[in-house]
Parts: sequence; C-alpha cells; structure tokens
Amino acid sequence: MKKEIVGFIFVIALVCIALMTACGKSDGSAEESKASETTVFELKLGHQTPETEPYHIAAVKFRDMVEKESNGRLKISIFPAGQLGFDRELIEGLQFGTIDLAYVTSSPLGNFIPGFAALDMPFLFKGWDHIEKVLQQPFIQDLFKTGEEKGLLPMALLPRGFRSVTNSKRPINTVADFRGIKIRVIESPVFVSTFEAMGATVTAMSWGEVFTALQQGAIDAQENSINTIHNERLFEVQKYVSLTEHIFAMTTFVASKATYEKLPKDLQDLIRKSAIEASRLTGKECRDQEADYTKKLIDKGMAFNNIDKTTLRPLVQKTYDDFIAKGGSQIADLIKNIENTK
Repeated sequence: MKKEIVGFIFVIALVCIALMTACGKSDGSAEESKASETTVFELKLGHQTPETEPYHIAAVKFRDMVEKESNGRLKISIFPAGQLGFDRELIEGLQFGTIDLAYVTSSPLGNFIPGFAALDMPFLFKGWDHIEKVLQQPFIQDLFKTGEEKGLLPMALLPRGFRSVTNSKRPINTVADFRGIKIRVIESPVFVSTFEAMGATVTAMSWGEVFTALQQGAIDAQENSINTIHNERLFEVQKYVSLTEHIFAMTTFVASKATYEKLPKDLQDLIRKSAIEASRLTGKECRDQEADYTKKLIDKGMAFNNIDKTTLRPLVQKTYDDFIAKGGSQIADLIKNIENTK
C-alpha cells in the first residue's frame, strides 16, 4: 500500500512538472512575440555610386518607406560611394552577413548567380516598354530565387537605361572605329566577349578605378547609361558619346539571407514590398530624365553620334553561343518572346 501511494505521488509530481514547463514555454513565447513587435532592427545598406545616382535615390526612397511603415522598428543607414566596397565587395558582404542590404549593378551578380548574365545579353531588349513589361514577368521572380543557395536574396530590379560607349579619341561611327580603343567594361564575361567581338581592346575593372584610369590615359573608353555618364562627371575626361545602346543597365536590390531570416515576417514583407516600389519609382524617373541628361552632357561639351546597330548585332553572336553552351538560354529566350507592347 505504501509503495502504491509513493508511486501515485510520483506520477502527480511528473504531471505538475510537465504543466509548469508548458506554462513556462507559453509565457516565454508570448514575451518573445511582444519583444519582436518593439525591437528596433538597425540595418546597413551599401552602394557604390555618388548620391546623385539612381542607386542612392532608390536607397533613400526605400529607407523612408520602411522606416515610416515599420513605425521606427526598422532603421536603415545608407553608405554610398563605395564606403562599404564596390559591387563585388558588397555582394560578398551580403553573403557573409556583414552587409544587410545593397543596391548593386546587376551584371556582377552573374558571377554569383549565373542566371543574371541573361540580362546582359547584347541587343536583347527592344526598348523601355519592353523592359518594363519583362520586369513584371513571373520568371524574374524565379530568377531571384536562384540566389538563395548563395546567401543572396535579390528582390527588385531598377532599370537605368541603355548603355553606350564614351571615349576620348574619336566618334565610333563604324565597327572599324573600335580598333585601337582601350575600353573598360564591367567584370563580366558577357561584357568582355561583347567588346572583344566588336574589335576593341578590353579591360575589366572595378568601377572605383575607372575615372582615374581614364584621366591618366590607361584606358580610352568606358560604357554606361546616360545618367551615369553625367552623374559620374565623365564629361571631364571623355569627349565622345557613341549611342551603341548595346546592353541595358540594371541595378538590383539584394538582401543578405543571413540578415533577412533574423527579421520578423511582417518586416521581411515590408522590406520586399518597399524594395520593389522604390526601384519602380526610380526606374520611371530614369526613363523620364534620359533626354534631359543628354542635353546636359551636350551642354558640357560632349559630342553625340549614332551608329548603325545592325552592323554590331551579328558580331556578338558568339556571346550568345557561349552563354547558350553553358545552359543559360532559357531566360534570354523568355525575354525575347515578350512582346514590345505596353
């Protein structure tokens, strides 16, 4: 009888301990939930350009949106002009979680997320209307998802305009004019292949080195969107703008997966929504201001000329062939098949 009583008391004790543990967990969970609603998350956002560039303009829009809509739970510190590094360093920082958010040039992302190289296929995009329609397609979101295994979460594309060639030697009116031109390109196999096919002498280098290299004559030329040519003050070291419009300039908003997964779900959703909206609004401004930037560059003494693009397109077929050989034709084909309509 005494053994039965002891056994009964032991069972009752176990039940009480289980109930106390369950209650303790419930209280802790409630406290954690409440804490997540009041915790302030301070995030670092980096980019490589001056504050006059679309990268920074979009970053400011994004910051203002998330700080307002989160009621101060998100605080975004923006580090412009390469303070946290240029594109490659920013991307690597996102992977390691030492940088939380960044606006980076889309082309270098192709070295980390291969599908992004499709966006750089020469003469792929037919115009701004085509670009804006492509950005609304589901396959762009599928492309973004391929960054997760690399610790990168692309969330939005910011369209900046068609890239054209500037140089200090002569107008490029024909393919022959590329010969003897030493041109800087983005650190991307697609860009290197494109300009080698056109006959230029190609050097891939980080953007932070370009102005000095042009100034010192180490290179003659570079290629970029009209707004970047103006905002980076390339008119101080370049004379000619040849409207090759060979590749469309894109910037990508990317979050560090390591940082993102530490945030509450509502703040994750807010970051994604705000990145898309800030990039869309800034892209519209880039389109609207393109003619104005052209006039400003002419006023600064730059000489513009057109070039027959039908003479350039056949030269870059090898770039497509190399890309397709690496299994990368799917996204490029999807982009081609989007009609150029509003």
